[in-house]
Amino acid sequence: MANTLGITFEELQTRADEDFDTEDRRAVESRLDQAVRLLLGRRPALAAQITAHAADAATGVDRDVVIDVVWRAVNRTLSPAAGPYRSESEGDYRYEVNPLAASADLWFPDADLQLVTPQTSSAPRTARVTPSAGWRGW
Repeated sequence: MANTLGITFEELQTRADEDFDTEDRRAVESRLDQAVRLLLGRRPALAAQITAHAADAATGVDRDVVIDVVWRAVNRTLSPAAGPYRSESEGDYRYEVNPLAASADLWFPDADLQLVTPQTSSAPRTARVTPSAGWRGW
C-alpha cells in the first residue's frame, strides 16, 4: 500500500518493540494509510512542509517527527489496552481504561498535532503599556 507521504511499513517497524507477522503487517499498513489520510486532513500542507524541512532544517516539519506521530496513532489501535487508565482499585481489583485510549479509532492528541505544525519564528516584539490619565500608581 502507498500513502501520500511515502511512509513505509519498514519505517514504522523500526519504531516497534516487536516484529510483525504477515497478518499484522497488513493491519499496520492499512492503519498507516488511514493515519496519513487523517493527518493530512488536519494538516493539508504537511507534505510541502516536510519538503521544505528537507531543503532547510530551520523551516517546515521534520519527516522523522511525522513518522513518530503516525506510529503512535497506529500503535494505539494495535494495542488499545495499553492506553492510560482512568481509574484503578485494589480491593477486589478493578480498573477502568480511558475510553479514548482504549478505542480502535485513529486519533492524534493535540500535542502530536503541534509537533507536525511548523513553528513560525518572528522577531521579538515590544509593547508599551502606559497608565491611563487617572492612574496614580501605588
